[in-house]
Amino acid sequence: MLKQSKILVVEDEALTGMELEKKTGSMGLRCGRHSFLREDAVEKALELEPGLILMDILLKGYMNGVEAAKIIRKNQEIPIIYLTAYSNMETFQDAKITQPQAYLIKPFDETELKFAIEIAFYCHKCQSNLRESEENYRLLAESAPDLIFVIKNDLTVDYVNEASLEYLKLEKVEVLGKSVQDVFSQQFFQPHI
Repeated sequence: MLKQSKILVVEDEALTGMELEKKTGSMGLRCGRHSFLREDAVEKALELEPGLILMDILLKGYMNGVEAAKIIRKNQEIPIIYLTAYSNMETFQDAKITQPQAYLIKPFDETELKFAIEIAFYCHKCQSNLRESEENYRLLAESAPDLIFVIKNDLTVDYVNEASLEYLKLEKVEVLGKSVQDVFSQQFFQPHI
């Protein structure tokens, strides 16, 4: 997986961009052309569909790397590793919103980069598998003829399938987030002695 993946480097310093391309190339990774503006990063990510993006946070142009990452993540599930010379909490908090796979502070060495890339690919694969599994279970629950509810610890309904809604003759908005006692008639809560 790692060797076949294409990486997009988004870096506005030409020398740093070329160095990153060289480092990823020595790891056996194919590196897409690096981009110097965030606007280009969005366009290239959508066009090239890379397996990973190495994104500098502060770039030239009208949006920063975090804003570019937000746009990319709306359209594609591409893992992102942020590269930055800034280690302040405000920059880090902004970057967290886009759920990056890593946050490397410059200067970093080739080993740190290699580990971050490998972990990013591994975590992305695990997240994809989890999403697929969740979707399969959701489809199974939705198509089941049985009544299926997920009840939170505070006894509110977190999930209800279509068969349950048909049985109760209610809409989802009348059930989700509501107390179990509000959803079901009192006969369900009478102790059976």
